Amino acid sequence: MEVASASRSDPWSTRPSSNGSPVVWNMTPRAETRKVTVYPEERILVGVGSKQRLIAMGRLSDGSQVDLTQQVRYTSNDDSIAAVDEAGEITAKRRGETSIMIRTVGQAAVAKVAVIQQVAERDYPAITGGTLSMCPFTQN
Repeated sequence: MEVASASRSDPWSTRPSSNGSPVVWNMTPRAETRKVTVYPEERILVGVGSKQRLIAMGRLSDGSQVDLTQQVRYTSNDDSIAAVDEAGEITAKRRGETSIMIRTVGQAAVAKVAVIQQVAERDYPAITGGTLSMCPFTQN
């Protein structure tokens, strides 16, 4: 008699054994996902077309941590700002802010995304002295 483990993609699937005899499944109880965390949790994308790959990690009921990146569903709250594919790769579409939802059975996480046109230059104007002197709360 052949003993088989359930496949990762479909634990309830059946298949005939290599010799045609029935397969006895070794169905050990699985740990359940207790929490999903996404990395990075926040990201600023510079320029239309820039990309960022998300990583989804799951904390299981047995205390272990597993990579769920390929097993979760990704959706953008606003595809016109940033789109996300089934592998978790975000693509900037236009300037703005949105969130990417990461979901699995009974759990969800959020990655916040901002798209900007360009990074501020190094010579960005500095705040000059005396600006607070106009504030009535700083008067002596």
